[in-house]
Amino acid sequence: MFKNYFKIAFRNLIRSKVFSFINILGLAIGLACTILILLWVQDELSYDNFHKNGSNLYRVVYEWKTQPGLFANSPGMLAPEAKKVIPEIVEAARMMKRPKMVIKSVGEDQKNVSAFYEENYYLVDPSMFKMFTLPFIKGDPETALDKGMVITEEIALKYFGTTNALGRRLNVNNWFDITVTGVIKNIPGNSHFNFDLFSRLEDLKYFFPGGFTWSNAIHQTYVQLTPGADAELVADKLAKLNKDNHPRVAENLRKIYLQPVRDIYLNAGISGGTIKQGDIEYVYIFSVIAFGILLIACINFVNLSTARAAARARTMGMLKIIGANRSKLIKQILGESIFISFTAAVLSVLLVELFLPIYNNFTGKELILSFSNPLHLSGLILLVLITGLLAGLVPAIYFSRFQPLQAFRNEWITSRSGGLRRALVIVQFASSVFLIVSTLIISEQLDFIRNRKLGFNKENIVCLPVKANVGSQYPAFRSELLKNTTIKNVGIKNSLTVESINNTSPWWEGKEENSQFQSEIAEVDYDFLNTLNLKIIEGRNFSKEYSTDLSGAFIINEQAAKSMGLNKPIGKQLYAGDKKGYIIGVVNDAHFKSLRTPIQPIIFHLAGRFNDDVMDLFGVIYISVSSKNIPAAIDIIKSTWDKFNPDYPFEYYFLDETYNNLYKSEQRLGNIFSVFTSLALFVSILGLFGLASFLTEQRTKEIGIRKVLGASVINIVSILSGSFTRWLVIANVVAWPAAWYVMNNWLQSYAYHTGINITAFITAGVLTMSTTFLTVSFIAIKAATANPVESLRYE
Repeated sequence: MFKNYFKIAFRNLIRSKVFSFINILGLAIGLACTILILLWVQDELSYDNFHKNGSNLYRVVYEWKTQPGLFANSPGMLAPEAKKVIPEIVEAARMMKRPKMVIKSVGEDQKNVSAFYEENYYLVDPSMFKMFTLPFIKGDPETALDKGMVITEEIALKYFGTTNALGRRLNVNNWFDITVTGVIKNIPGNSHFNFDLFSRLEDLKYFFPGGFTWSNAIHQTYVQLTPGADAELVADKLAKLNKDNHPRVAENLRKIYLQPVRDIYLNAGISGGTIKQGDIEYVYIFSVIAFGILLIACINFVNLSTARAAARARTMGMLKIIGANRSKLIKQILGESIFISFTAAVLSVLLVELFLPIYNNFTGKELILSFSNPLHLSGLILLVLITGLLAGLVPAIYFSRFQPLQAFRNEWITSRSGGLRRALVIVQFASSVFLIVSTLIISEQLDFIRNRKLGFNKENIVCLPVKANVGSQYPAFRSELLKNTTIKNVGIKNSLTVESINNTSPWWEGKEENSQFQSEIAEVDYDFLNTLNLKIIEGRNFSKEYSTDLSGAFIINEQAAKSMGLNKPIGKQLYAGDKKGYIIGVVNDAHFKSLRTPIQPIIFHLAGRFNDDVMDLFGVIYISVSSKNIPAAIDIIKSTWDKFNPDYPFEYYFLDETYNNLYKSEQRLGNIFSVFTSLALFVSILGLFGLASFLTEQRTKEIGIRKVLGASVINIVSILSGSFTRWLVIANVVAWPAAWYVMNNWLQSYAYHTGINITAFITAGVLTMSTTFLTVSFIAIKAATANPVESLRYE
């Protein structure tokens, strides 16, 4: 039986080559797009599924009364105390990512080796190895962190050329040597954290003395609960533990949550985590796009199948006459549909393999389609079956319903099929219009981000880490740079502008009892504001002419003044962190962080010295260079660096690159939308071409008669394209409100965003109208210019 189905399906494919080609190519493109997007979605959803204890692992998350949003920062004393007093907690561990550290192998055979900056250096508790699945290649997980460092096999190969690195030594930041006591397998790419090197959290004394308190929230805390434990109840106990041990926490803490580890990566709304993050919204968006394109391809199949009803009606009628019942006809048509779907799937796999490297390039992933992966193989089979059934179900029901006599007279077919085709074409083009409008609005938002005036200069600013001698000898380092005309200015800050490493709730003169907010405390030098071209709008800048500026002067931004409720802040007394003094100036608000977040209050004060622990770890030197000869400026900076810091590698980056990196996900979203929207429109036009060809062929006699009666080519083209134009107008009317609603919600995730311009909708309408008109006109002109005698001899 199945053999006969495939024979009939193959004969039908050969008999109608053009329509078969359109169906197979459309389905192949739809399937290829769906496979590519689902590979991305599957990778996003797979994060942290490899941990054996994954269902019982949680991260502690805080909600404060003084700050909007949720935060993953927790105090250093929480983990050990929680494990002692909360019975549901089996294990607890703290984790803290270090800033870029200079790492170098040491030993008699390592005298001339290079040093490297490493970004993924973490301090952790040994219990991490009990909680998370981090397999050891060398070393004992029970004792590895007692007196040494654990590294990944990639780092072992990088520094020692072998994974057998136990007993070898590394130097950290020219501060101390440490022995390698464990080597683990590389952390899987689908992990929310990305360890390369880590040592015991007690080593915090080298980096940040006094880190283990109830007030200094600089860690991330993870807990493993007993199976079946109530996470919400444990979270309440953690909140009580915090409040009992710190009165300020008791006053400001709203609630504590336990976030499942498997949810961390896709929850982009939690701040303070030094981890990789995705966004569940994009998973939903891309899933809709994938099945939307597949639906468009299936609609092509349905439209062409029902349009060709007359051509197949006699065959179906004959089968009914010789005894075929309705269920057999449905099975045959579904079998043909699945056969076509399978053929399209073979072509789609070839397309996926061909374009997967390009796709990986702009998604930033390393996706593969592997038939040895049961999930991929079963998913592909399921996708083929669903596509075949989805594409073939309507034609199967459609063909099996009419009576043999009606089939031979072409009755019912011509009267009923038009409405179905119209509805499907409207759905198809409404989907395309929706994607086009969405793509244009995303593009407008990206343009808005690129062109938004940030309130400071980020162009031609070279950034260097504050390390060793460039910190302890910063004035001399700065003076040496400024001897060259290509260097315009030099400033320093205790962190990169996109980061806030020190926040506080300040006190100010005139503060009302219930008035409270969190502000960044930024340590800078006299020249930082001028280097980034920040404008003093009230008061004055820091100046060496005023000896009190170094110990007791603050400059605040406009948002800090608003948060304090001060109309005239100059001269007001201010306490921020461990420093007190007076406000001497107000600087303009600047978008130092992503436009997704509102501008935050900032309090600037002068750094007492530039070689303390904070500066050495997080500090950044900002060098404004002339745009006329940037390579020469880089050479000068490098030679100056090598003169002051010969033992540290020279590594720089441009400030504008840092800001571009903030919007990588949006740029990828825009790229993916553009590519798949173009493919969706192509598939729609492909189906429209086939449908218009067939409908024009059905009206061959009518065209001939109209020409004989004097109709011009333009008259005939307008008649044939008129119905498609009406359908397209309805598709735009349906798609515009849906696109506005979805994209308006997406834009609301930005504190600063562009408006939704009517131009995007008009452009989508004009684009789809013009492509439809050109497609239909091409076919109509060909029919209208044919010899009317041949048209009248048709059939």
